[in-house]
Amino acid sequence: MTSASFSYLGVSYYFVCNENSTVIMTFPDILLSKFSWQHNDFVSGQCQNDQQYMLLQMKNSLVFDSSFSVHLVQWNQSTDCCTWSGVDCDVDGHVIGLNLSFESISGGIENSTGLFGLHYLQSLNLAYNSLNAAQIPSRFANLTNLTYLNLSTAGFTGQIPIAISGMTRLVSLDLSTDFAVACRSSSLET
Repeated sequence: MTSASFSYLGVSYYFVCNENSTVIMTFPDILLSKFSWQHNDFVSGQCQNDQQYMLLQMKNSLVFDSSFSVHLVQWNQSTDCCTWSGVDCDVDGHVIGLNLSFESISGGIENSTGLFGLHYLQSLNLAYNSLNAAQIPSRFANLTNLTYLNLSTAGFTGQIPIAISGMTRLVSLDLSTDFAVACRSSSLET
């Protein structure tokens, strides 16, 4: 195993790579806790039926490893979706935040009609998944209320779809990539 660190804007970042140069740990704990979403103060009403249906449709369209999943594996039809881990709702029961980071999602999301039907969504985090060199879907532009979109180290490749430029409410778009290249270049010689 190798490890390295760097500092950006006064914050130190650490990452550890296994023998295959795969990043297995990143960020200081303080950042992970800052950006980890739990169901929070937004939850006050019952999830709208259409919102729950779209989330379950999305879950069923995704390929993910349930042994590594923290959020998706817990979602089921018998509980209110506003109480699901990784889901934030507004007072009317509309899904406004979705954290699917580190969910071991593989394959792609372009056919996930449930995801692209969540029109109240303001924040979406798909960071640190393995979307297998899929293109960034232009259907993100359908999420017109999105202000925060994190696709960092999600496995996307290719050009950024021009439709993204029409997302007028988008304030933060994170397309940063993983540290695998840094791992390869920082490996220790024996």
